[in-house]
Amino acid sequence: MGIRAERMTRMATIEIKMLGGFEIRVNGKPVLAQLAQSRKATALVQYLVLRRGERVSHKVLTDTLWAGERSTNPDMALRAILHRFRLMIDAEGLEEMKDCIVTSRGYYQWNPHLDCSVDVFEVNDLSELARKESDAEKRSRIYEQIVNLYDGRLLPQSASEPWVESVSVRLHGQYRTAILNLLELCKKWGESTRIVTLCTRALELDPYEERLYLEKIVALETLGRHEEAEDLARRGSAMGCLHHAIEPGRAGSAYRQMRQEDRNMESEVSKLISALPDTEDTGACICDFETFKEIYRVQRGVQVRYGLQVFLAILTVAPSQNTDAATRFASTSFFTALVFGGIITAAGLLTLPDFMMLLGSTETILPHACAYARYILLAAPIMMSSLVMNNILRYEGKASFAMIGLVTGGLLNIALDPLFIFGLGMGTAGAGLATALSQTISFCILLSMFLRGKTVSQFRITAVTRSPAEFGTILMTGMPSFGRQGLNSIGGMLLNIAARGYGDAAVAGMSIVSRIFMFIISVAIGTGQGFQPVAGFNYGAKKYHRVQQACLFTMAASFCFLSVILTVCWFNAETLIRLFRDDPEVTAVALPAFRYQCFAMLLQPVIVAGNMLFQSIGKSGRATFLACCRQGVFFIPLILTLPRVFGLLGVEICQPIADVLTFFVTVPFLFPFLRQLVRMDEAEAAKA
Repeated sequence: MGIRAERMTRMATIEIKMLGGFEIRVNGKPVLAQLAQSRKATALVQYLVLRRGERVSHKVLTDTLWAGERSTNPDMALRAILHRFRLMIDAEGLEEMKDCIVTSRGYYQWNPHLDCSVDVFEVNDLSELARKESDAEKRSRIYEQIVNLYDGRLLPQSASEPWVESVSVRLHGQYRTAILNLLELCKKWGESTRIVTLCTRALELDPYEERLYLEKIVALETLGRHEEAEDLARRGSAMGCLHHAIEPGRAGSAYRQMRQEDRNMESEVSKLISALPDTEDTGACICDFETFKEIYRVQRGVQVRYGLQVFLAILTVAPSQNTDAATRFASTSFFTALVFGGIITAAGLLTLPDFMMLLGSTETILPHACAYARYILLAAPIMMSSLVMNNILRYEGKASFAMIGLVTGGLLNIALDPLFIFGLGMGTAGAGLATALSQTISFCILLSMFLRGKTVSQFRITAVTRSPAEFGTILMTGMPSFGRQGLNSIGGMLLNIAARGYGDAAVAGMSIVSRIFMFIISVAIGTGQGFQPVAGFNYGAKKYHRVQQACLFTMAASFCFLSVILTVCWFNAETLIRLFRDDPEVTAVALPAFRYQCFAMLLQPVIVAGNMLFQSIGKSGRATFLACCRQGVFFIPLILTLPRVFGLLGVEICQPIADVLTFFVTVPFLFPFLRQLVRMDEAEAAKA
């Protein structure tokens, strides 16, 4: 203990005091007094120090320092604050603190290599040391150090800040443990005078702590100072600090009664908390409102007893009716997808050849199409319900869970395709089987998230809604996605039918182009899907400027990614096409269509962002219309007319022209709305 204690108590070059107030000393002298003139600069230093050398992102800092505040450009403001702080350091010639805040690639950190002592961490370290120490005398000395270090609550000027409150509660708990354990040891050793001294100082920090009153009263009576004991009892009762009737000479019995009630209260709290499910991600407890009220009642009892604050942030309150609603909507969507998938499976298998011809197959391709489609149709219910689960997980903020299922399925498909097609000699049927098996495994992974209680919503057949209004809400919410995906399928069918008139090479060539660009556009769609929860949450929270910023960022990021991908594809177009089919006739059809589509694809960031934005914020009418434009409103008429006018060229240019027209329709919807978001945000700021 000696070495550790010596290290803790020695004079460091930089000392930072945060308990009972904020002060920085260098070589024993107070410095940076003018820091107090800038509330944000002070908060920046305090926050980074409390994170104890942890790297903090630029976004986390701005969200923390400007939480609930209106700032047109918090990023610029943060840089200005940091610059101002460094000027203060230079003005006072504090070489010891020159590199106290380190910045790197958008991250900020209090330099962990500085010779710096912080009272907060000394209390933490001493508390841990006391917990491990078995020798009572050594433990008492450690407790004494903690009590001497603790000059009051953490950063009292910023006590209401969430990042201060949680740490403050923990530190005060450590101090309270130290003072009460120290008092117990003093009682054991019969050091009544020391108990009086300790309680007198402790009551300055916790003037409503009943236990301190009782300990001091008992010690005063033991020392024969009865008048002081009675006077303290009267003052404590007058302040409402003593909840036990104390008669002269009866302080001991009151004390024992209080201790018993403490143990009962602690047992009740522990029992309630142990009954709550613990979440792996946050460690927070989720409960319904009735359970919360009971816990709050008990915690209020603790508050009355100890003068502590009750922080509701320790619980995530999930009202039972909302949880039921989430389960009802999720169950309805999941089982509806299974049923419709089953209908598609049955209808498709019963009419398989005709179905394939309807989708655009030629007589030559028909046997291969049927062999592939048979497995895909069998897996249709699973694939449809997987999409439902994926979206539910994303909207619950558990995108990582969705990613695990989808990525696993995709990687398995890549691995199984060559195994079944070439290794087992199954050909086209092997490709279908590989897809069906990989999607089934993906389905099982996604479903396990719900079965293992990782989600708020659950799947129960009894929870399927019987309300037409709720079913209509589900359909309307999903209508934009249906418009995008459903019409994409119809458009693909019409494209195959149009190309069929120019031979198998035309069908193969256009299919290859469609497949390649389906992969490329997934970059924009994936970025857009990541944007959806951000847009929905912030729009609901009336943080309209964040919605605008996120939308602009999504478009810019998608454009940059697509530009790089499309540049690479443009210069390697022929090679890329030949990877799918090394046939000169196929390449001759596919290459012009590929180059036309490259230009049009650069417009996708705006198209996708507009669609995703309106879908996320509940404007399903606009979202559905925009989703239908590309593959429906424009593409279908074009694919029905242009091939008749321009022949094969008409087939090749239909999709690029549809993309250009969709872009020009999206712009007047999207950008005026983004400007409207700015005005809405200003209106909210004015209200505040």
